[in-house]
Amino acid sequence: MAQSFESPFIVLEDARLNDDLIEHAAMSAFWNGGQNCSANMRQLIAAPLVEEFTGRIIERVKGFTLGDPLNPATDIGSMISKDHKELVMNYIQSGVADGAQMTMGGDSDLPGYFVEPTVFQGVTPEMKTAREEIFGPVLDIMPMKTAEEALAVASATDYGLHATVFTQDIDRALHIARSLPCGTVSVNGFSEGNIKTPFGGYKQSGSLARDNGTEALEQYLQTKTIWVQTATG
Repeated sequence: MAQSFESPFIVLEDARLNDDLIEHAAMSAFWNGGQNCSANMRQLIAAPLVEEFTGRIIERVKGFTLGDPLNPATDIGSMISKDHKELVMNYIQSGVADGAQMTMGGDSDLPGYFVEPTVFQGVTPEMKTAREEIFGPVLDIMPMKTAEEALAVASATDYGLHATVFTQDIDRALHIARSLPCGTVSVNGFSEGNIKTPFGGYKQSGSLARDNGTEALEQYLQTKTIWVQTATG
């Protein structure tokens, strides 16, 4: 079975489901129409919070405006091409076929190359939408019984670019951040860092080089070692 590809967004049971968290969750999945390599489309939510989280995400996503990406009022533009729209719609259809509950979205009759923001719940790790990068406006909600289960599911991947974790316990946050096999982990907010922090992936995510930070300079340098043995006698 192919392993998970998408970057995870983890919400532990002690997280505060406030407007800030919901905004980060929605934008991490739907910014740029989900056409973002670090999009957190696979959201692993502590089971006791799933119902409230899902309701609030749907409420927020319903407020998104689809339209011309050059219009400042637009939240989500179109897919990059007709072929990509069809690919994203195929993923949505596979989610339905696999038994995920499509809570909102899925309209394939929008004009042009637009795809309606889509939210699935009841997603399980073996489903195609949870295993492969969709690169479109699709959010998968997966209930997790424990932090250990969330960490195991998030780590079961051949790729490792980005992850987000929400918790009030900084020790748990740092434990998960250090344990996740990915290049960037954002705590209590979705972020790729800034120009000072290196950005790149583990495993099969990218070339293993880094953008930004002083680490980005290393790929332009060629290192030479000159070892001189001093004469004896």
